[in-house]
Amino acid sequence: MNCVVRTSLKISICILLVMTGGVALAQLPSIPDGPDGTLFTCAQAEDDLGCYGNLLDANSESIGFRRAKRTIRRNLRLTKRERRDARRIGDFDSVDVYTAEITLLKSIRRAARQCFRYDDPDCTDSGSGGEEGGGKSGETGGGNTSVTEACNALGNTSSDRHYIRIVNGAVCTRGDSPIVPIYNNGSQHCTGSVIAANVVVTAAHCVVDTNCGNLTVTTGSGLSRSVQSCPSHPSYDGYSEDNDVALLILSGDLDSSTITLHTTADVQVGEQVAFAGYGRNEEDDENLRATFNTLTDVSTGSLVVEYTQGNSSIGNSCNGDSGGPLAVQRNGEWVLIGAVSNGDAQNCALPGYESSDVSRWANLTSSSNLQFIADNTSGIVD
Repeated sequence: MNCVVRTSLKISICILLVMTGGVALAQLPSIPDGPDGTLFTCAQAEDDLGCYGNLLDANSESIGFRRAKRTIRRNLRLTKRERRDARRIGDFDSVDVYTAEITLLKSIRRAARQCFRYDDPDCTDSGSGGEEGGGKSGETGGGNTSVTEACNALGNTSSDRHYIRIVNGAVCTRGDSPIVPIYNNGSQHCTGSVIAANVVVTAAHCVVDTNCGNLTVTTGSGLSRSVQSCPSHPSYDGYSEDNDVALLILSGDLDSSTITLHTTADVQVGEQVAFAGYGRNEEDDENLRATFNTLTDVSTGSLVVEYTQGNSSIGNSCNGDSGGPLAVQRNGEWVLIGAVSNGDAQNCALPGYESSDVSRWANLTSSSNLQFIADNTSGIVD
């Protein structure tokens, strides 16, 4: 079995509307042609949230806003260089042409951003001639819940929209969410869950062979705490990934909420689970996203979900989500049962890569893992 650990790789991972600086648009925008023809078009796509803007390149292939910006930036740089050269030789007619092209490219960039922000929950804009996304069932195995509700499941986070997908996850505003990014020398490294004001649970492979003094944790408010100590499970096996659990004991309290650690080994195959993280996704951004799936295997050592690319009602974990939470609902509360450990597929079944993947979480409800947490904390495990 090819077991791929979900470590950092400096590849980051949910707040689209904040990033783009505005509210979602209600009308599908039209993107003007570039100086040499069509650069992008905006098509209407559909998923379990409704309809959204799908950027297409000149070959009618879906392209993320980040790639579109890179393309426009490159064209702007080249055109500005040509305008400068024309100005140097006194060719002011060409200067005027290049200036007009620069203005046009900037308008294309604005329209592409508007396409990326377009949101029509009722799919009322029928003139787009767009393509369908993953359907509108919004159903997740083990319960009829849209992936967008996963943000609310994991601790006072709220859903904006899943333009970009942990893999196929809902974008979330962080607020005081207990799901926090872990940084190593300032670079996004892993994900963790706050189980006490100064205690974060994560994966052992996130801290083994790592200088704890280089690790920091940051909350949604921007408060950052250094790591005082980072004990890992004494029986952690880096080869088998057994007991892949660690704790970050912080230098001070966080201002986030906490997630309740479930201490009863009652989790069953077929249950709906929620998970979240700051790991690798389609757009390689650095934000929180969350999703749902269904448990396909439960053992003392691990909790397992399976993911097939193109299934819009479930998601997957990836690099950088390591240590992040797996939660199940008990008595109306989403409680913590796992920490992301590893998966089979090198690229997590992201678009353009493998068609499916299997992801595993360390089972925090096992007696061994609960004892480890009890031995290193106070008042968390009764």
